[in-house]
Amino acid sequence: MYTVVKCKGCTKIFEVALEQPYLICPACGCSFHRNTCTSYLECEDRAVARSIATSLDELIKGRAIPELTPEEAETLQRAYKEVYQKFLERTNAKGEIEEENRKKEGYILFE
Repeated sequence: MYTVVKCKGCTKIFEVALEQPYLICPACGCSFHRNTCTSYLECEDRAVARSIATSLDELIKGRAIPELTPEEAETLQRAYKEVYQKFLERTNAKGEIEEENRKKEGYILFE
């Protein structure tokens, strides 16, 4: 699991492993505990977390106050959950179809 966080020092948004308690900002080198910074989202995949972090960082760069509003953060979390749920459903459906095909073709020896 990965989380998308915002640096306390320079407001850079980046992704880190969820089990990492202490973080070092890749932009300014500021170190801090994960529980003391703003955390926007948790992801299963590091590439997805990095993509979201990069997009959010570009979004807030030009703002006077470099922060997402509570409504924006909620919208982001809701949208991610919906997309991820659809991905899981599609993956599960494909997995079930593939398993049925393997059974028909004799690839599954034991059940």
